[in-house]
Amino acid sequence: GLAKGEVYTLNIVKTRSPESRDGAQDETASLGPVLRGHLEALSPRVLLVFGSVGFKALFETQDTITGARGAWRDWNGVPTMLTFHPAYLLRKPGDKGLAFADLKKVRARYDELTGRH
Repeated sequence: GLAKGEVYTLNIVKTRSPESRDGAQDETASLGPVLRGHLEALSPRVLLVFGSVGFKALFETQDTITGARGAWRDWNGVPTMLTFHPAYLLRKPGDKGLAFADLKKVRARYDELTGRH
């Protein structure tokens, strides 16, 4: 139900290895400043981060997405929700309900911040 101009998709990983492995820590660490620069330029109202690669790069952490998802974090004053990556959900469909609950939290926060109900 959101208009095209209300959503922006940004991917930290611009290419995938032939084995579709996650980037090594040094590979993704070098992309963190680029990701943060894009986000600062966009000034989002709410962030939704899918998966551990983006989570680790954005927050410069080695925490796991499993332990972090579902709870709000603050990134430069922007409420940020972390959830599972869609590729993970294809492998673990039993976790789709958790991800859906996260999406509903994001929508509710967005509606609250924009005055939509």
